[in-house]
Amino acid sequence: MRLINTETFKLKVFSDDEVPPYAILSHTWGPDSEELTFSDVQKGISKAPDEKESLGLTKFRECCRQAQKDSLGYAWIDTCCIDKTNMVELGEAINSMFRWYSLANVCYAYLSDVPDDDDASAPESKFRSSRWFTRGWTLQELLAPKHVRFYNLEWHLIGNKGNKCTVIQKITSVPRQFLLGVAELHTASVAQRMSWAAQRKTGRAEDLAYCLLGIFGITMPMIYGEGGREAFFRLQEHIMKSTRDDSILAWGFMHKSSTINPQQFMDENKFIYGDILAATPSDFANSGQIVAREQATNPLHSLDIFGGSLRIFLPLATSDTGRTFGLLSCGPKSNAKQVAAIPLAKINSAVANEYVRPRGYPSVLQPVPTSDATRELIHIKKDGQKQILTKNQQFLFYDVDLFAKIGLEVIDVIPRACWDNQLSLISQTSTDQILIRVSQSKEQFLDFVIVMDVQQPDSRLDQLCCLFTCHRDTELDEIAGKFQREALEVFKGTSASNESLNLRIKFKPMEGNIISITPKAMASPPRYTINATMALENLTTMLESTRLLRERKKNEADMRELSQRVEECKSRLGDIEEERESVENEVKRLEAKKSLLVEEEQVKIQEMRRLEEEQGDIRKRQPENARQLVDVQKRLKDFYHAKGCEDGRTPFHEAVELDDIDMMDLLFDVTTDIIYEDKPWMRFITASIKGDVNEIRLLLDTDQTELEHKDGIFGRTPLAWAIMHGHLDVVKQLLDTNRVDVRSKDNHGLTPLRWALDGGYRDIVRLMLREDKPACLRKLRGHSDDIISVAFSHDSELILSGSADSTVMLWDSTTGECICTFQGHKGHVVSVAFSHDSKILASGSYDHTIKLWDSTTGECLRTFQGHTHCIISVVFSHDSKILASGSYDRTTKLWETATGECICTFQGHKGHVVSVAFSHDSKILASGSYDHTIQLWDTATGECIRTFQGHDDAVTSVAFSHDSKLLASGSYDRTIKLWDTATGECLRTFQGRKGYFGSIAFSHDSKLLASGSSDGIIKLWDSTTGNCLYSLKADGNQLAFSHDWKLIAARIGHEILLWDVSIVHEFVTSPCY
Repeated sequence: MRLINTETFKLKVFSDDEVPPYAILSHTWGPDSEELTFSDVQKGISKAPDEKESLGLTKFRECCRQAQKDSLGYAWIDTCCIDKTNMVELGEAINSMFRWYSLANVCYAYLSDVPDDDDASAPESKFRSSRWFTRGWTLQELLAPKHVRFYNLEWHLIGNKGNKCTVIQKITSVPRQFLLGVAELHTASVAQRMSWAAQRKTGRAEDLAYCLLGIFGITMPMIYGEGGREAFFRLQEHIMKSTRDDSILAWGFMHKSSTINPQQFMDENKFIYGDILAATPSDFANSGQIVAREQATNPLHSLDIFGGSLRIFLPLATSDTGRTFGLLSCGPKSNAKQVAAIPLAKINSAVANEYVRPRGYPSVLQPVPTSDATRELIHIKKDGQKQILTKNQQFLFYDVDLFAKIGLEVIDVIPRACWDNQLSLISQTSTDQILIRVSQSKEQFLDFVIVMDVQQPDSRLDQLCCLFTCHRDTELDEIAGKFQREALEVFKGTSASNESLNLRIKFKPMEGNIISITPKAMASPPRYTINATMALENLTTMLESTRLLRERKKNEADMRELSQRVEECKSRLGDIEEERESVENEVKRLEAKKSLLVEEEQVKIQEMRRLEEEQGDIRKRQPENARQLVDVQKRLKDFYHAKGCEDGRTPFHEAVELDDIDMMDLLFDVTTDIIYEDKPWMRFITASIKGDVNEIRLLLDTDQTELEHKDGIFGRTPLAWAIMHGHLDVVKQLLDTNRVDVRSKDNHGLTPLRWALDGGYRDIVRLMLREDKPACLRKLRGHSDDIISVAFSHDSELILSGSADSTVMLWDSTTGECICTFQGHKGHVVSVAFSHDSKILASGSYDHTIKLWDSTTGECLRTFQGHTHCIISVVFSHDSKILASGSYDRTTKLWETATGECICTFQGHKGHVVSVAFSHDSKILASGSYDHTIQLWDTATGECIRTFQGHDDAVTSVAFSHDSKLLASGSYDRTIKLWDTATGECLRTFQGRKGYFGSIAFSHDSKLLASGSSDGIIKLWDSTTGNCLYSLKADGNQLAFSHDWKLIAARIGHEILLWDVSIVHEFVTSPCY
């Protein structure tokens, strides 16, 4: 590598491993006479500047001056450091140039056409239109160096690649990450990189390919004289050898603003070969957003050209019109559901699956192929200059002189690819229609247009021809784009007049499949002449009407099909939802079981180690124990007979009473035969006390099993004895028989569940809670219509109910007696509440009012009016001075109970407000709404503190924990969510099954959360873990919980049912839990 000494202006050669830090110049060449050459520098450059020195010499001096200023002793300039007379050296330099630019400490980009006063950020700046951004070589000089500085005509700094990045991105269309070097160039697709060079030019045609070598990491020999097309083909072939990026074929996309239908295609029997590879980078002008996709094909399926064909594995797709497209593994960056597709046409060939890419037809976007789409090995012809001739191919020939004699000239043909102007010849093989524009030398007159339909080449041409006129400013492309075959049937005719010339066109067959087009001037005009310019509007309207009618018919058919498919999807979705819920519940069950098993596993491992140690001790004592046991057994037999004959109480009974397991084991072994003869059920109780699973199993298989027999001393069943001693496996065995009485009480009035709780046996308690469902304590009857709302007083001694019969009733929770009935509402009473001292009652109704009642006298103290719709929820503050109400009018109101004055209205919900709750200090009010949200309000200021979002359906109930740190919400989406009131974070979600949650409440210590749902199930949840501890079938979704948490009241039709569930709360608060 040669470098210029910036102080001596001398050249010096360096090997690759000895290159010192250097600056490099990027510039656009002026006239050859102005540029310095390698020879000029070899001869020597004077240090003294010349007033008339050339532009090249100025660039040389300024580059060296700037390098010295940047403390760089060397610089590189392409015109000076490469001997371009040596083709070998030139080829090596071109292949190395990208690397040289990338290794430079800094690159000076000299923009000689940008004046000193230019504002680079202005939309019309000279910087944006600089020639430097249009040249081919400067693309790699922009991308390769890490640091690029831009200098204007006077060598004053414009800026650098970093601070001008946004402007440069708009000028070059190169994304920012590649300009700044934060992304490697190879991560951009081939199509993207080609698109960056689409608008650039070079002095020599071949250089448009050679200047891209470094950008693609390619090296190849330079062959000046091969032509730009061939050089670009060679570049693409080298790229295909180094990468399997289909986007190299993704060229020829139409611009977004084009009105041509990209699906329009040639007749399958008539087409012209096109090249499979692009001819120039400009073919990629509209491919800047095409990115490579993951290769679904075998990575060994490379792209390669052999024998004049490209060998490639591609899925093929057929359009609605029956045309073939090859689907590439690349597509638009903005839509991952589309891929680039290239047009293909199959040809008859000795090679299987051989195709061509027809010339003149664009690439299109198609849906991504399905995963099971077949990828075929196909061969696509590379050479694009050959035509396929069919037996029906014809050519149209026009004699220029004959047209000139009557002042006419053929000036345009659509499609232009079929027109050879020099031969006056038009090919019929490229499209369905040919349009020929004929202009008269007199400018003030209209042009003539000949339209021919060549779909049926055997038909008479004069029957498939239309001649009309058009204004000179009407583009032939516009006519071609809107003129369809239907119009040809309407306008067909071979004569027309432009008021200056009456023209008729004749067709005459000639040898060699040539038809001659002959013009003839007529004396008189035809009966009518179609002016295409004027007819286009009407034609457009007619064709649009036809298209819309067809589209409507297709849409109707599609709608019928889609409606059927929607119904099928709905049906299947319902099945899927049920299956998913079943699977999710099973997963939750298994996860819970796994957690228990892991815990049990650790316990058992420790227990096993302890037992093994005990086993060792026992083995040591066994011989002596065996000797002593023989002696004791002999004495016990005598003792049993002697002591058990007077009052019926034997030593065995004494052991049971003392709960002495060891003694029972010993006596049982010694006196088995005697006990069997005496009382057989004793064996069952003994096995239950001992926890002998195998013995229980044997006894359950006999006909003499007495599961409900109680011992004569304590009155306990085998189930109670097994629970007393914590034998979980025995309890499971007995419960599985479905023959045990889980509510059986012993002589002390204790049930098996109570023994489990008192014994601290957590797992047995949970098992028994599923079996021991409490019976209904009592039913409260008195309302004449469905009860909608129930509430307990704070001392839990009273119950208040509101009904659809428009009344409110007060009940004694102990006796079930109706103490008082309150009448006055004119609509359903849907919410009731007690004041803290139970002296005042509140009721909210569908009649838009709230009433306060004296619980002692039954008198209506006052009526609150202000809501414009039904009141759904009422609640007292903890000091009972304020009443809050939520309504279907989407508002929440605060009322002063003493005066009835509305002191604040909270607005913010977009749906009905159906539940309100005060924090324990009454400073915060929560409201739940049909808009799926919960809002917290400051009761003093009326400000919305926080909005909780997370439910997928209406919120039906809200409740604060006693310390107000937690807020629970129930919803139609079949979930309960637990929120942190301070942060708004959703801490936990409780999942229901089939019904939505209608009401929820916290226990006083916040350990339990109770819920009632529309499927009639009451559940008690552990608020810490989210586990459901207890469920009760109540057939009602509106319920209330006594403040001592002993009772649940649920409304079912016209009745209120009460249950005692205190044992569940005892369990949660017990040490064993």
